[in-house]
Amino acid sequence: MTKDILGDGLQMGDSWATIRIRGSKTDQYNIGCVRTVHATGGPLCPVAALRALLKRFPNRVRGGTECHKPLFR
Repeated sequence: MTKDILGDGLQMGDSWATIRIRGSKTDQYNIGCVRTVHATGGPLCPVAALRALLKRFPNRVRGGTECHKPLFR
């Protein structure tokens, strides 16, 4: 099973983004985790970067034709 972040594991609000990480090598019970990041308004804002990615590739998010594939590819 791949441990990539999938498009359907992403939720976005106006000033936040939540990503579900399905598991990792150091996740003993392989249950994954959920992480939320908030907009910073600066040049390295993670929410703005995700918005730019999704503007360019809208099919990668939930409901899109590629939501079951890795988000970052």
